[in-house]
Amino acid sequence: MNHDAALELLPLFSLHALDEAGARAVEVHVAVCPVCRSELAGYAAVTEALSGELEPGPEVWPSIVARIGVV
Repeated sequence: MNHDAALELLPLFSLHALDEAGARAVEVHVAVCPVCRSELAGYAAVTEALSGELEPGPEVWPSIVARIGVV
């Protein structure tokens, strides 16, 4: 895998959203590329920082139900 392809796939890789072959190819590239390793560390930091912050508040579901008209 070339650098540009790996760099483009890093966001998906960081979210474990690649198939096994794609993930392995990115892993191999990241092992030898300090630029992609650094970029991946940044994605990991953001993912970790947001991991507990996306919990919807109690008002979200009633709002959704009202919008779609479910009784």
